[in-house]
Amino acid sequence: MFAFMLARNTSSELSKQQIANFKEDLSTTIEDDIKAKGYCELSTDYAPEGTLAEVAERTEISNSVFPWKTNMEVTFDYVKVSDGYGKSYETIYKKR
Repeated sequence: MFAFMLARNTSSELSKQQIANFKEDLSTTIEDDIKAKGYCELSTDYAPEGTLAEVAERTEISNSVFPWKTNMEVTFDYVKVSDGYGKSYETIYKKR
């Protein structure tokens, strides 16, 4: 979802290569986190935090292009998103 938001909201600010690098790094990082901890948490307040901030820094993506107040919990079985301050999580993917 974050990669989708980047591609959709910042096409004039980021090159296709920057977006591709971000997607690749984020995918690898999510998979590594899930293997190590059973889940990956991605979050933004007014800027990316934790794992997402690390990926953004490695791929030279500005904090200003991320949505605010968004959280995701990712596992191999589901993806849940909270899009906005105080919003409930919504399951956007569930393994069948």
